[in-house]
Amino acid sequence: MLVFEWPWLALPLALNAGGAVGDLWMVLTLLSYPPTVPVVDTTTGLEIYGTSSLERTETAPATVVWDLLVGIAGGVVILAVSGGILAPLVLGAIGLDSFTLGVSDTPLLILEFVQTPDGGIDFTMGTGILAVGVFIGICYAYLRASGRH
Repeated sequence: MLVFEWPWLALPLALNAGGAVGDLWMVLTLLSYPPTVPVVDTTTGLEIYGTSSLERTETAPATVVWDLLVGIAGGVVILAVSGGILAPLVLGAIGLDSFTLGVSDTPLLILEFVQTPDGGIDFTMGTGILAVGVFIGICYAYLRASGRH
């Protein structure tokens, strides 16, 4: 979507993400079991096999949501600070005249760097950084949930 500048793909991607809620719930359920427990995917659902003494770690949805929000906030702040400080310095130092990550003039813009003819720099960080922050938040929540064994 970003590479080919097709912002119209945002709606189908959002619908797909909305439909994945059940998949995410199943992942949380499976993460509550040790990795050695056999799981069989059947036509009607999953069958999880284990001994009666099996210790299951409960992953509360509120905990996962909290980890997701912390990951999103942390990801956005880290990206904004590092991108806002490091990106202009590095891009200027390597001599690029312009660099765009995302789709210009849309909400999908992540960052845009342009050296002006008078030697100045125009640097913009767009709202697309929130999408990257959401991705980081999902990864963070997954790592935290899988590390609770």
